[in-house]
Amino acid sequence: MPRIDERYDFQNKLLEEYEFVMASVDGWVTPHDIRFLDFISSLPMNNEGGVCEIGVHVGQYFIPLNLLVESDFESVAVDLFDEGQKYNISFSGGLEENDDQRSFFKKYCSVYDVKNGGDNIRIIDKDSLTLVPEDLGIRKFKFISVDGGHDKEHAENDLKLVERCITQEGVVILDDFYSDHFMGVTEGFFNYKSNGGSLVPFARCDEKLYLCNYSVKHMYIEYLEQLKVKKIKDSSTDYEVVVIL
Repeated sequence: MPRIDERYDFQNKLLEEYEFVMASVDGWVTPHDIRFLDFISSLPMNNEGGVCEIGVHVGQYFIPLNLLVESDFESVAVDLFDEGQKYNISFSGGLEENDDQRSFFKKYCSVYDVKNGGDNIRIIDKDSLTLVPEDLGIRKFKFISVDGGHDKEHAENDLKLVERCITQEGVVILDDFYSDHFMGVTEGFFNYKSNGGSLVPFARCDEKLYLCNYSVKHMYIEYLEQLKVKKIKDSSTDYEVVVIL
C-alpha cells in the first residue's frame, strides 16, 4: 500500500480554489465536505471516470465534483428542476417559486467550473425512481453523490440505482445520513443493505456517508488510517467506518 503524504492536513487546493464559490452558490456544503472530497480524490486509485449527482440543486457540490474530472469524461446531473418539483415529496432542495433552477445550475457551472466550464455535463430532468442504471451509464463514474429525494423510498432506490454505475474503485457519497431532519435517508440506507445492496460504507464526514465496492474497502480504510486528523471507528452501520471528527 503506497503511503500518502504525511503532511496532508486538509488545507488543500480544491478548497482553496472553491471556497469563494460557496458564498455565491446556494446550497448546504461545508468546508469539511470539500476537504474530505479532495483527500479521497488525491489517493493513487479511482483516477478515471466522470461524476454523477442525483439532486444537484444549483451545483454547490456538483461543481467541485466536476473539477475532479478530465474533459474527455462525461458527467451527469440529475434533478427534478422546475416543473418536476411537484414530485419532490420530501421537500429537499428546491428553490423559491418562480426561480429557474435549471438556468441557475447551468450558469453556475459555466462560471465556476473553471476546468470544464460545464461542457462535459449531461442533464437528466427526471424523478430518479423512473431511471435505470443504463440511463446514467454502467461502471462509468468515479464519484456519485446521492442527494435526491430524502424519503426512504428514494434513498434506497438511488443507492440500488448507482451501485451498477460506479467504477470498481469508485466512491458513492450519501448525503444527510444520520440527519435529524431527514431520517428517511438513514432508513433508506438500512433498507438498501437489508435487501442485498452491494455497496459498503467506509467513512463518514459531517452528514455524508462514503461507500464503495466491498473488494476495495480495505484500501480506503488503510489510507484513512494514515490520515493525520482526529477520527474514530464506528460500527453502527454493521461495518467498520472511519468517522472524521
